[in-house]
Amino acid sequence: IYIFDTRQLVDANKPALTGENAAKIDTVLKALSNEMAVSVVDTNTIAFGFSDRVRDMVSTGPRASGEVVKLLNRKPFALMNFAGSVPAGMSALLPLDNDELGANIDSIRYMFGAADSDDTGTTVTITAKTQQSSQAQGLLETIDGLKMLGNMLLGSSKREDQQMYARLIQNVQISRSGTEVSLDLKVVQTDVNTLVGMIK
Repeated sequence: IYIFDTRQLVDANKPALTGENAAKIDTVLKALSNEMAVSVVDTNTIAFGFSDRVRDMVSTGPRASGEVVKLLNRKPFALMNFAGSVPAGMSALLPLDNDELGANIDSIRYMFGAADSDDTGTTVTITAKTQQSSQAQGLLETIDGLKMLGNMLLGSSKREDQQMYARLIQNVQISRSGTEVSLDLKVVQTDVNTLVGMIK
């Protein structure tokens, strides 16, 4: 099991910010656990999360609910699949000033998705599952509004990095089926290379 200090890692890599943005980042950091962990479970699975939960996973076996396991197998042949339940009151961990946005985030009960890759690029699907279809509709409208805002802010930029972000936002396909809201994104290989280069 590899254990690392979350706050120390973020502090070492976060940009130098002042004022309101710095205060918001500090609020999020205070809500984080000091310790996170990662461990190999088997040849196809890793466990990542709070250190005590990862220890439980390795020592006593998986405790994932049947619902999470079912969501994890939506795309069994994808390069990577992920699924998990969302803690109640998730919005309290985020520096939000909008009550409606917080309510939409709190309505999410499960998150799951998959990533796959080929010669043309990488495809990522992320789905949020709520308890009620009306909550899913509210979440869909919020995400759609954020997409429109992103397009408005970045669509006319001349900077290459912001042009790439604008392409990513424009390529996001948002859909709803019952209580599930899905985001599908295809990132072309040239943009994948740029993103990887920015991380290095």
